[in-house]
Amino acid sequence: MSLNVQCVTEDVSLRALASCLLDGGYSGAPVVDGEGRPVGVVSKTDLLRHGVAPEGRVRDIMTSMSFTLHEDQPVSKASALMAYEGIHRLPVVDAAGKVVGLLSSLDILHWLACKTGNSVPAPRSRRSRR
Repeated sequence: MSLNVQCVTEDVSLRALASCLLDGGYSGAPVVDGEGRPVGVVSKTDLLRHGVAPEGRVRDIMTSMSFTLHEDQPVSKASALMAYEGIHRLPVVDAAGKVVGLLSSLDILHWLACKTGNSVPAPRSRRSRR
């Protein structure tokens, strides 16, 4: 799970979102309300599918939130949910419902490889880019 999560709000421009995702090396981000609670998810794929209209906002292309993972739930629950629902990232929330992390399908694959004795470097999104 990535603990350094870049969240965005629904009113962020698509141009700013594209810069955020590309500059940060993120494939997607949780969309949160003013209290830090998830209301959706947005990805590079959403940007490609819808384009970066000058007047566009995150709310126009995001997927409304329907799935989160509580920080105390096991990886097996996350992987089952992701596989069944066909999703690639899950916001991880604390007891107050605020985003504390983001779990991606690549994070699960990395965890599985390590658990089975395969030493692999951290996913690219978790490595330093400098």
